[in-house]
Amino acid sequence: MQKNAPEHVYPGTGGFHDGGFLQSLEEELPQVIAVGAEGHKIRGCVTYAGNTLEELADNMGLAAEVKENFLATMGKIVGETVAAL
Repeated sequence: MQKNAPEHVYPGTGGFHDGGFLQSLEEELPQVIAVGAEGHKIRGCVTYAGNTLEELADNMGLAAEVKENFLATMGKIVGETVAAL
């Protein structure tokens, strides 16, 4: 696999992991929250928001086992993060 293959580099960036996406997300977070289920495009990635993880999963169009797995995984990550504080 070629490093930094063109299909993995977003226009105007050094790629997803250059920190630019996170900076864009921080700057555009109010728009992401405002549109919620509609999604807001940041550097080619559609980003969704929700008031709860369940609402976020619904806004992303997750259903059945995929939604259950997402909620279980996010619950585990949140639980581990809180426990580490």
